[in-house]
Amino acid sequence: LCPDCDREYHTPDDRRFHAEATACPSCGPELSLLTRSGDELARGDAAIDEVVRALTLGQIVAVQGIGGFHLACDARSEKAVRALRDRKRRARKPLAVLVASLAGAEKHAVVGAEARDLLESSARPIVVLRRRGDSTLADGLAPGSPMVGLMLPSTALHVLLLDGLDAPMVMTSANFSGEPIAYRYAESRGDLVRIADAVLVHDREIVSPCDDSVALPAPRHPIFLRRARGYVPHSIRLQRPVRHTVLACGGEWGNTICIAHGDRAWVS
Repeated sequence: LCPDCDREYHTPDDRRFHAEATACPSCGPELSLLTRSGDELARGDAAIDEVVRALTLGQIVAVQGIGGFHLACDARSEKAVRALRDRKRRARKPLAVLVASLAGAEKHAVVGAEARDLLESSARPIVVLRRRGDSTLADGLAPGSPMVGLMLPSTALHVLLLDGLDAPMVMTSANFSGEPIAYRYAESRGDLVRIADAVLVHDREIVSPCDDSVALPAPRHPIFLRRARGYVPHSIRLQRPVRHTVLACGGEWGNTICIAHGDRAWVS
């Protein structure tokens, strides 16, 4: 903590007294926008402005979040979406879209009660919904599919970017098809700059990378296509306890493991 934050943290009548997340522009997380060669283009608020400008021009920006890097572009631009697919080597697999609000989601998809609850939940998963016929999203987001994956902001950085762009953004994991999500800039820079025109980084270390969860709304419980951020490592309550501790391992390359003990199961 800087001296100002330290004083506020230890002053009982200050509103930031023992506020564990206290921070300020001096000692808080710092954003930097980097070129492909690693040179710094901008820092702080100016970095946000430059990212918005790049997205408006149809460029692709790698954005470091809390669980890894995402690749962002204007979700309305067929040209930007096509360029992202070509560089990421992801020909047809759907790309997720970040929207600013529930009202924004309803402009592009049919949002029922279950979907509304999922979108606004603290986990903020990608929710797979039926796309509206009058949506202005690029057709290349999900070629040949009537569905679209939408999510609401899960970090303050998302809010800042959406406020500046005032449009939905593609927000897909930063990796080549079939590879895990990139989360350390120093290790992933070579791959990131082959896809993105610029890279937005912060100075908070990501210890455990985590992808976005993907779910289908359903009457009782959501149906998970990918159970990750917001849901892992939370346990699932079983209808009846298991008599012995059980380890289950999937047999496929992209598998999931599960450990069951008592009336609880932990899914990877």
